[in-house]
Amino acid sequence: MIVLKVQILNLNASLDHTGILKHKEESNIIRVDEVIELVGGKGVNVARALQRLNFADYELSNIIGGFVGTVIENKLKEEKIKVWNYSISGNSRINYILVDEINNQIKVINENGPHITEKEKKQYLDQLFNWMKENQILVFAGSAITGFKRDDIRSILQKAKSKQMIVMVDLSEKYLSASLQEDIDLIKINAREFIDEFGEKYNSSFEDPRNFVDIIEKENLSRIIITFGKEGALLFDDGVIWLGKVLKAFSNYSIGSGDSFLAGFVYGFVNKYPKNECLKLAMACGTANTLKYGAGVFNYRDVCNIKNKFITVEKM
Repeated sequence: MIVLKVQILNLNASLDHTGILKHKEESNIIRVDEVIELVGGKGVNVARALQRLNFADYELSNIIGGFVGTVIENKLKEEKIKVWNYSISGNSRINYILVDEINNQIKVINENGPHITEKEKKQYLDQLFNWMKENQILVFAGSAITGFKRDDIRSILQKAKSKQMIVMVDLSEKYLSASLQEDIDLIKINAREFIDEFGEKYNSSFEDPRNFVDIIEKENLSRIIITFGKEGALLFDDGVIWLGKVLKAFSNYSIGSGDSFLAGFVYGFVNKYPKNECLKLAMACGTANTLKYGAGVFNYRDVCNIKNKFITVEKM
């Protein structure tokens, strides 16, 4: 029985245009054959993926602004994503993804997004702290718009823990560094981000999953997931290590797979699945995401098929 509500932070919403190129193009002017328009940002993608899993007990906190923000608001209504939108004066960002099916290439252009003023930020944080619910799950994923500092991120995490929330983060760079200073229940990170954060400090080869585990133990991290793309993922859970592998790669398209992965793990956690089954479902969601263009867009039937046939999880 589901008893926990999932609250998701998305501090840099975007309008994502994915252009699909299905023909050979020699010109520097590219006319795509198909366009997919979706609201983006890692938090939005997590929420969308939870909906695909028929999970409804969630709410998204979204920062939007300007004309693009109005479009984002309307698109979220169309998708029936449960969201509290906080509006600022700056214009929300637009991201561009070009999928070249002929050359099997994907190029992404991400805008930085708007700047939040100190007044807007204070108002948002005050309202956000009231929005957070006691003893629920907080999922904090993605970047933040310009104007958010490390201390702001730490303040959010500290407030969540003061409300006895279960905090799960998927952050990178300075936001990851800030979260590592707090009491986080779960860190989800990809291998590249992990190496960027710890590689120089430990000068490890990272050729084997055990190299990652050694650093996890040295850093006294209690619960962390490291994803390795098509190769699988590793879950370190208070000294218990699970290694998941994907037996078949279906596509090179991976935009949103990490967010779908996180949604799958959250779903399993909320429903009290064993941790190895949470990891297995997460990997199935991430892999199913590669079958359709659009972040967090997958069929539940594909998730079940992949989970049963193409995912293995074993103790290390």
